[in-house]
Amino acid sequence: PTPGQSLGGTFKKMEDFAQNLPLVGESIRTAREKVLFNFNKGVINKALAKVDDKLPSDVIGRDAVAYAAEQVSNKYDDVLSKMGFNLDFKTTSGILNALDTAPLSSAAQREQASTILNNTVLSRFSGQNLTGSEYKAIESDLAKQAASYSSSATAAEREVGQALKGVLDVFKKELYQQNPKFTSQLRRIDSAYGDLKVMERAAASGGAINGVFSPSQYSAAVRQSDLSRGKARFARGEARNQDVSEAAMQVIGKDASSTLEG
Repeated sequence: PTPGQSLGGTFKKMEDFAQNLPLVGESIRTAREKVLFNFNKGVINKALAKVDDKLPSDVIGRDAVAYAAEQVSNKYDDVLSKMGFNLDFKTTSGILNALDTAPLSSAAQREQASTILNNTVLSRFSGQNLTGSEYKAIESDLAKQAASYSSSATAAEREVGQALKGVLDVFKKELYQQNPKFTSQLRRIDSAYGDLKVMERAAASGGAINGVFSPSQYSAAVRQSDLSRGKARFARGEARNQDVSEAAMQVIGKDASSTLEG
């Protein structure tokens, strides 16, 4: 961080004022811009490190997010190509149990969740076994349905979304257990993908200029990405990458993106 960002208080206010002065202002803005870029790269490289990758030095903003998304997707495709998925009795029992124990308040909700599950998942099994690519397509569609219902304005549909998420968790757990050789690698890719979803939300926020997000925009994305009831994990300081976002807010400041506008 710049001296004003590090010292805070009066020093930061003086540096904020000095940004508007001739000559010295340009150097301060350039330094703060570099800090913001380094913050973005640090967040993205934290995710890419989980899949043994790193951003090229000259990539930032939307290009950096796109690069990260492509690398994580490629890693997932690569490991899935070596795996298979079996809809055996254990997996089927787990799916049915996830629906049975889901907090669905009415028969109509259970029927809705069952219909989505049948259309999205079960009807697409031509046999008992799936290839890795077939599994990925089903998992992707089920995840989209779960996310869509979980973010609904109605409580009933949010409960359906939670039920679908429970089924999705069963699928992932069984994929790991059926392919133990790749479990560690899959967990790292899943973790990188979760980080990616947060940074994509931050890069897509209204104030993010060319996809470069500020600590406050990243913090908002961290909160929005917390799907726990009532944002409980965020309230406890346990949301994904909340430690990173809050540390950046304290050191860099929440309005850092205004540097790019200047």
